Amino acid sequence: MSLTFIRAQSDKELDQFFDLVEKYRVELNENVCFPAYEKERTTYGADKTFIFLAKKDGHICGCIAYRPKTNDVYEMKRLYILPSYRQQKIADQLLIYTLNILRKNHVEKVELETLKRLGPALSFYQKHGFQIDKNAHHTEHEDIVPMGLTLGK
Repeated sequence: MSLTFIRAQSDKELDQFFDLVEKYRVELNENVCFPAYEKERTTYGADKTFIFLAKKDGHICGCIAYRPKTNDVYEMKRLYILPSYRQQKIADQLLIYTLNILRKNHVEKVELETLKRLGPALSFYQKHGFQIDKNAHHTEHEDIVPMGLTLGK
């Protein structure tokens, strides 16, 4: 069983990413996380944006994206693993792999937002060193939990 990660750059890879994000949007059934999704789509694919796909045994099974807020602070978006691939530590490996890429690119901090009702997501991020960070708050909604992680070298 092989697990690989690729940086999505081609039109086909970006389409695969957006297909996964659409599945995520439908599964989550939560508009607060996708209020300006069509506008957000236009921010991906730029030179300083990082989009990764996870492939297991040749099949796309997950994704994660990072986009710059400043030169050294990035926002993590759209970490998603297809339901049939969960409980296999793919999200852990994808997150660790991509955070190492960001470190190599001199990113100092990663911020994200998740939902209070997604307890497993909160635990997952905290396990990887993220902490609640009111300064990382982008969306004004009581269900949003802003988190941040300072990256070490």
